Amino acid sequence: MRRIKAIFNKIRAKLRFDDTHQRTAFGNIVKFFALMIILTLVARAASNAGTPYVTTAKAVRGTITQSVSVQGTVGAAGNTAVDAPSGMTVKRISVKQGESVKKGQTLAAFDENEIKNSLAMKGAELDKLNVQLKQLNAAQSTDSSAVGAAQQALDWAYADYNAALGALNNLQAQDPIDADAVATAQEKVNAALRTAQAAELSRNSALAAYNTADTAAKTTAQTNVADAEIMRLNIAEKQKEIDTLTQLLAADCALTAPVDGTVQDMKLAEGQPAGALACTLADAAQGYIFTFSLEKDNAKHAQTNSAITISQDGVSVDAKVSSVQLNTDGTAALSVRLPDAKWADGAASGKMTLSQKQYDMCVPSGAVHTDNAGSFVYVLEQRNTVLGEQTVLVRTPVTVDETGASQTAITAALTSMNDIAASSDKPLSDGARVRLRS
Repeated sequence: MRRIKAIFNKIRAKLRFDDTHQRTAFGNIVKFFALMIILTLVARAASNAGTPYVTTAKAVRGTITQSVSVQGTVGAAGNTAVDAPSGMTVKRISVKQGESVKKGQTLAAFDENEIKNSLAMKGAELDKLNVQLKQLNAAQSTDSSAVGAAQQALDWAYADYNAALGALNNLQAQDPIDADAVATAQEKVNAALRTAQAAELSRNSALAAYNTADTAAKTTAQTNVADAEIMRLNIAEKQKEIDTLTQLLAADCALTAPVDGTVQDMKLAEGQPAGALACTLADAAQGYIFTFSLEKDNAKHAQTNSAITISQDGVSVDAKVSSVQLNTDGTAALSVRLPDAKWADGAASGKMTLSQKQYDMCVPSGAVHTDNAGSFVYVLEQRNTVLGEQTVLVRTPVTVDETGASQTAITAALTSMNDIAASSDKPLSDGARVRLRS
């Protein structure tokens, strides 16, 4: 204001108006223009105060990566399951979870008397199973003697009938005919025929009974074959139990490690009956694996050789998925063979790449907006206004092809030369003026 007043005084000094009215008029004109300048400056300052600052980006070719964070478990790649004598009471446990053991080292001890009693009982059960198997394998044929006897009786009856019929024919051929003899012969023929018919009915009944019995026998034989197979499996399982107890008894009732390894997943407890599994021996010399699972939505993208970064206690390495097993419920179980590093049995985390795809046009995800009319970006344009050249926003529709963690692939009427508003310190709108953040 002082600067404007100084300029006004200099002009008035040079223009020395003699007329008082002229001086007054000139002063009013100068004051008017000064006021206009002040208002313009104030308006511009007020306008700039509400103008958003934006950062810009360009639509460029890029790759959209989809990934998922997972939690899983690191364990030794080589694992050996140690069987236990199921049902036998654990007398003593000689190792601890996580302890390294050598082949032949005692893991646990069991009650000797209990093992001997179990051996005797299982031996008797095995004998019974073998007897039952022999009975199932015994061939049983259907008795056909009744059919044979009925057929022989039928043959004899027809032979008698044919003989009676022959005698009748001979009598009827004589001349003169002996009527009494013919009548007697006819009665014999009729009686023989009735006997033959009865014999045929008996034969048919015997044959039907045989066929029914034979069908039932064949069905029983088929069932016996299936039952015999099951019986053989039971015998093999019983023999395995006996062998395990026999070996345990020979080793002074001590369960020993079959290989070198680290004790994992101990299932035994002192004073309690053992289950089928005693523990697992992990062999770290064979390396480590990372196992984890994926839910339904992500399981469909699971593939072997997918990239994954695994982290545990400050150790972080890049690896590839080794195997994928799809479950019936739609989930997936995956494993990763880990590169050599300082791994430990236990929990670990990972970040797995589900998919990677290249697109011709990618922008920062923050640059894409969506409302009821669809998706769009703001393109920056330079326009001349009453306040001079200004940068304004132009709403440009886009189609979103895929959205990643930081980039979004779009299809739009854009070029690599267009500046797009990527972020702003204030809300944006179509046609709004903006300033570029330096």
